Parts: sequence; structure tokens; C-alpha cells
Amino acid sequence: MLGILTDYGNAPSFWQWVQYGLPFVPVMALVIGAYFYIVFRPRLQVKTLDVATIVRQACDKIGPMNRAEYITAATLVALILMWILLSDRFGMGGPVILCLVFLNIVRVISWRDITKIPWEVVALYASACALGKGLAVTGAALYLADGFVSALPEFMRSGEGLAVSVSLFTGLTTNIMSDGATVSAIGPITVPMATISNTHPWMVGLATAFASSFAHMLIIGTPNNAIAFAMAKDPVTGEQLVRLTDFLKHGSAVLLLSLVVLWGWTFFGYWRWIGF
Repeated sequence: MLGILTDYGNAPSFWQWVQYGLPFVPVMALVIGAYFYIVFRPRLQVKTLDVATIVRQACDKIGPMNRAEYITAATLVALILMWILLSDRFGMGGPVILCLVFLNIVRVISWRDITKIPWEVVALYASACALGKGLAVTGAALYLADGFVSALPEFMRSGEGLAVSVSLFTGLTTNIMSDGATVSAIGPITVPMATISNTHPWMVGLATAFASSFAHMLIIGTPNNAIAFAMAKDPVTGEQLVRLTDFLKHGSAVLLLSLVVLWGWTFFGYWRWIGF
């Protein structure tokens, strides 16, 4: 989304993105935590759990940090600082490539590690970005955006109403395709809607980007779901503890909660206080 907004000549800085997005995170975390606690509390078999002891035991098994891990941690901190301080000049990808080259120079990772990267995923994202770029350059995005805005009720054609409609469309779409591909395909359509309706492009762009993370209903929506599904097995019997129906049932509820919090707390809440 940052790249799409840059193409249209109006992109926020790294810090501005954090400013508009960070307050959403703790509220959403508390809401989701409360939902699962209320729903599953009667089924909890372990009433008391010493999390600190479990974490300490896991740390003892891992052992102390070695040289490569210290270098990697320092590189990660440097990457975040470069994102904050240098993203306006070098973008988001430049610092990442620089850090990867550095890790190769200090022999933390090798060329063999790089060859093991699933490049088909990179190609998927690249093709999605190319699709979005094509929509923007040819004017097809503007045509689709104009048609979408015209079909909306009057109160959803600008401002927070447009952000609500865009986030709803993105939130539903991202459950059947990856979040990055969703933004790459939908972003070039939603951002021109802001221009057509005299809405700040950041509002529509951020609404699209945030809602693309709401892939809670299906396993294919995001790799996080696939990882959780694959690991949710009984270590003794091998029984699958989390099923597809669980994702659909509780994912639908969490998707609804995510949209409600995004609309109520973000769009009609602190975004009005921050302003655009």
C-alpha cells in the first residue's frame, strides 16, 4: 500500500503510518482475547498455569545467545531504525536488501540459505503488484473506482463512509487470497476512490491495508492460519485439535469484531482526533 500511495504521489512516512495504525493494535488484541476467554472459559481444563516457569524452561532448553544471534538481533534493530529514518529516501525494500547483504558478509546466512527461499511466493507477490500497476497505468483502476463509488449509497461515498465500505470489501476478499496480493490487486482501485470523492487518500489506503489483515475465516487466507492449523495437533495421539469448521465459526466472529473495532475505534475514533 505504501508503494501504491507513492505511485499516486501521496505516501505517509514510516512514523506517520505507525501513528495512524498503532492505537488500533492493543484495543483489537484485548477484544479478541476477551472473546476467546468468554467463549472457551467453560471448556478450560487447566485452571492455573505458571506461564513464567514454562517460558523459563523453554529458554533453558534453547541456551544462551550465540554470536550469529547477537548479530541478527542488532541487524533487526538497525533495519527498524532505517525504516523509520530512511524510508522516505530508500523505501521499505532498500534497507531490507542492505541488511541481507550484511548478514551474508558476516556469514550469518549463506547463499545456500537464500536459495532455499520459496521464490514462488515472491513471484506471486510480484505478479499481483504487476497487476495492480497495470490497473493504475492504463486507467482501468480509475474506471473501476468510479463504478464502485457510483454504486455506493450517498453516505458511503466519501470520508469515513467510504473507508467503511472499502474495509468491508477488502476484509471479505482477503479471506480467499493472501493479504499482500489483496492489497496489490485492490489498492490501485480503492486509492483513486479517494480522489473521486475528495477523501484523503491516506484514509482509504490505510483502511484497505488494515482490513487486508483480517483473514480469519479460512486457512488459505494467510500463512499464519496454515501454521496454526498444522501445529494444532495432540502431541500424543496426533488428533487434529483445530478444524476447518473452527476457523470458519470463530474466524467469522473475529472478522466481525475486527471490522467493528476498526470502524468505531479507528475511523470514527482517534482518526478524527489525529486528522488528515
